[in-house]
Amino acid sequence: LQRVEVCDIVFVLTELLETSESSDLRTMGAIGLRRTKSPDAVEPLIAALSDKEESVRKAASQGLKEITGMDFGADAQQYQTWWSANKDRLAENAPE
Repeated sequence: LQRVEVCDIVFVLTELLETSESSDLRTMGAIGLRRTKSPDAVEPLIAALSDKEESVRKAASQGLKEITGMDFGADAQQYQTWWSANKDRLAENAPE
């Protein structure tokens, strides 16, 4: 079997999070992104903070807290501001 790259997993989970009509699948997408611990998951998780379903927003918030080490709850603007200032540093320390 070929090794699946984290960037491929992030891509698939982001598609699930952004395009699924099922809130359960979008929640699973956010949980999966959290588990990658990849900085590439941050922007889709920030966007998911505005999802209409609370379960998706909660999973996105938990993922952002785990990946960034910051806890802004469901405040997308605070995460976006922090991300703009820190994404390069976080990317340098990302797991391979």
